[in-house]
Amino acid sequence: MNKEQNIAKNRDYVLESVTGLGLNDVFMQQKKDSLMQKASANAIVGRSKLNKADLVSALTEAIVQPESLQDMLLLMHNDEFSFYQELLKSEAVLISEFVPVKFGYLIDKGVLVCVMQEGQYGYFIPLEVKEALQKLDWAHVNQTRAYEQQVLDYMSASVHLYGACKPERVVEIYNSHQADSITRQALRTVNKFHSNREQPFVWHKNGYLVDTYYEDGRISELEELLAKIKDKPHYVPSQEEFLKYANPAYYEMTSQLHMLKLFIQKELEQREGIANLVMSNIQLMVSWESGMDEVLNELTDRGISFQDLNQAKKFVSLVTEAAQHTRVWSNGGYTAAELSEAARPAKAAVRQHLNPVKIGRNDACYCGSGKKYKKCCSA
Repeated sequence: MNKEQNIAKNRDYVLESVTGLGLNDVFMQQKKDSLMQKASANAIVGRSKLNKADLVSALTEAIVQPESLQDMLLLMHNDEFSFYQELLKSEAVLISEFVPVKFGYLIDKGVLVCVMQEGQYGYFIPLEVKEALQKLDWAHVNQTRAYEQQVLDYMSASVHLYGACKPERVVEIYNSHQADSITRQALRTVNKFHSNREQPFVWHKNGYLVDTYYEDGRISELEELLAKIKDKPHYVPSQEEFLKYANPAYYEMTSQLHMLKLFIQKELEQREGIANLVMSNIQLMVSWESGMDEVLNELTDRGISFQDLNQAKKFVSLVTEAAQHTRVWSNGGYTAAELSEAARPAKAAVRQHLNPVKIGRNDACYCGSGKKYKKCCSA
């Protein structure tokens, strides 16, 4: 959604005033187009044939259904859920700096209202909705929500760390971290229910969980990634570290990245905020295995230049070193440095196998027979 669409949505979501805090008070002040949007969000059958009064009546009945309210609570994103709980405790309209489009899902469902209050955004939960919510089994809601959010975090972390992975791998990692194990079917059930809201992953038709990057016709890129990671080991950190990847903005702040940031800040004479931003953008580029030309363009686009060739070479060296210690999808979440280190013992073993110790003809035979080599296996 672009800036203009956001502005239009915010305008559509805000009421100039309300005569009361009940559903009927709110709905009677809204245009039929807005009510139709809410009717669609609540799956009201035959909504196109209803007049405004009947539409208001149907919405008022549908919105307060216990099953519908429970599903709505489970489908909320964490920031929505926290804000909604705050509103439940409030007896008046709550003034907030949050723009209405942030809570578009709840406003479309009719369970949240935004009204202007002296030039500020005010939010409240309609009285009938608040009353119906108080009758729910909140212990069950909170327990179910905690479980489902945890499963979603594992799926999100998996695609952010690996780009694409089999559901069985997510199950394996989850069960290695958690006391209560899950199955592939349980994973599928949670995914199906929460696909009603936008997620950072999709259950691809090829059977993999993949990052939404591959949704927009990037089939060839996905196939290329799957070919690269086939039969490769996957990096699995501790539970605490793994779940950090549920946040799409998370990355490991390595010592190499820190050195790169200091170079940008001190050698290229940039403010700390700019140095942080450039470093973060470069980290993203190297995680996508972009070329050095793209990295250098990041500096050019910001009007940052080198004083001399030596300074340019040092920058390239720092970026190269940072790239070696950055986790990439094509390495199964490992860094190039980690894979190189892991390969050393194997290479040493191969060299030892190719260059065996020579045995003299009069030495004891290696087979353990007790005979001399020349009269045993050498014969």
